Amino acid sequence: MAESDVSEIGYAYKLQNGIHGDLIASSVCNVWNYRVAEFWGGWNAWERFYQAGHAQGIEVGHWVGMHLSPHAPILKEHPEFICHHANTLPHGGGYCFNLCYGLNWNKACDWLLDQFAQWKRHGLDYLWLDSVGNMGLMGVDYQAHMQANAEGIFRFVGGLNRLGIRAIGVEGVSPLGVARYGVFDNMTENKRAVDSVAGQNDWSWWVGHEDMLVNTTPAVVLHPNRTEQEIREQRFRTLANRALLRTPEIGSHAEADAWPANVARHGDVFHVFNRLAPLMHKRHLLPDGKGVLWQSKGDDKLLFAFKTFVFPLEQGDIVESVTGSAVSPVATNGVLNAQPCTAYRITPGQRR
Repeated sequence: MAESDVSEIGYAYKLQNGIHGDLIASSVCNVWNYRVAEFWGGWNAWERFYQAGHAQGIEVGHWVGMHLSPHAPILKEHPEFICHHANTLPHGGGYCFNLCYGLNWNKACDWLLDQFAQWKRHGLDYLWLDSVGNMGLMGVDYQAHMQANAEGIFRFVGGLNRLGIRAIGVEGVSPLGVARYGVFDNMTENKRAVDSVAGQNDWSWWVGHEDMLVNTTPAVVLHPNRTEQEIREQRFRTLANRALLRTPEIGSHAEADAWPANVARHGDVFHVFNRLAPLMHKRHLLPDGKGVLWQSKGDDKLLFAFKTFVFPLEQGDIVESVTGSAVSPVATNGVLNAQPCTAYRITPGQRR
């Protein structure tokens, strides 16, 4: 999307120079504007794609970079759209300054909204904002009296909502949308090396603290030494906190290539999530790492048990265990003998 017709600059086809075509400094994350390039069929191709998705019951959206290519024509017309770092170079979000140009979202907001208003007319259900933290929220424009980006980005998201684009995902963690980001697993919780990788992009940072993953969808490239039991427990504890753990094939990003074998691995968790997410309203973390208890907006409760323990019930409570394929009644006698990695729905019965 959004790049020049590559034939204009001498390429016979888009992949002649790898997948990057005429993009600057080997990155597919830089665009000139937000439209479908004529090289890929333009709006007619997008509308066919959009309609085909809807025919299958699938909502259709797109990725959005929080920056533009240094070659974007709009930046020549409006150089004030560029967010300048303290060193006077364009804000690069931690990447090389000539790789991508961060934006002053206060000044570029209206132009960006016009771009997506046009896209919405051709069909657009959701957007995923790429690197909303380092490329967007962390940008401070020193050329504009140290103007911060937050207000402009929030105004942009509000404008998207008014256009009817209400589903928004983000790379990173922020209040702007559902978080989805990539994480590598170095198993550093099993090491004492002082130089071990640490931080939010290391899965070990989250293991045992899955409560911090609430409302996110991390994609973790798991370490090959992780056992199936470890993976099962980590996936369940993530689910218990209203989050979804995606696990690409170990050692690679080949999630698409793993289809359909990976459907069974993810399917059960996704089905449980779809059954129970509407009831996850108020979260309570149980003491001693026993699990998570959710209160619905009504009287129902959900219990995600991390270990074996006795959970007290009220008189008349009806308990069901929930898996992706079945909801099964559980025999109780005033208490629930909770089992590890098991989700329970507790419904109040007739009170005396």
